[in-house]
Amino acid sequence: MVAHLLWEQEAGGSSPPSPTQKSRRQPPDRSADLDRSRQQLGAIEQDRADPYAGDGRWAGTPAGDAATALRRAAAEHQHASELANGGDLSVWARHKARHRLSDASARFEAAVEVWERTGRPEADGLEAYGGRLVVEVEQLHQAQQARQAFLVRHPEVPYRMAELDRAMADLVGQHQASRAAAIARPLSVRLGRSHACLDLRISLT
Repeated sequence: MVAHLLWEQEAGGSSPPSPTQKSRRQPPDRSADLDRSRQQLGAIEQDRADPYAGDGRWAGTPAGDAATALRRAAAEHQHASELANGGDLSVWARHKARHRLSDASARFEAAVEVWERTGRPEADGLEAYGGRLVVEVEQLHQAQQARQAFLVRHPEVPYRMAELDRAMADLVGQHQASRAAAIARPLSVRLGRSHACLDLRISLT
């Protein structure tokens, strides 16, 4: 009885003809996994720009500091480039602007190097994790669609599963009651013998 109930529960209440024929096995409910993966993917989507901006959980980290320094160096380089390429400059002003651009270019290249070493791995890792989550969400979504299609074809399954759960709960309760009775019976026998011995001792005195 118990073995059959366990087998039918494991088969998802779909009552396949035998334990070896699983064509009617109920697909598992992966809704909780799907919700969790979607939440994680949503968080990744919100965080995706943060490593490049040095914001969010990257603020104050080496990767975040590298991103902030790179943005600042890029802005300085852009400003220096615009000054150096301005048409209305004296010879001396153009010389200073080109010198300033050379310094800004060196700082920008140094900032890029630091970013590639510290920030890029964080950003790439986040992108890779997001890609895996996209695949996972799609697979879980397809699994849930397959489950819904199965339940449409076999609407009796949820009711049968509820019956199986109740039957198993009854069996567990009966087993626990039998075990408690089995434990209590020897105790009552020992107590009875002890009382009998005590009565005999009293009568002999």
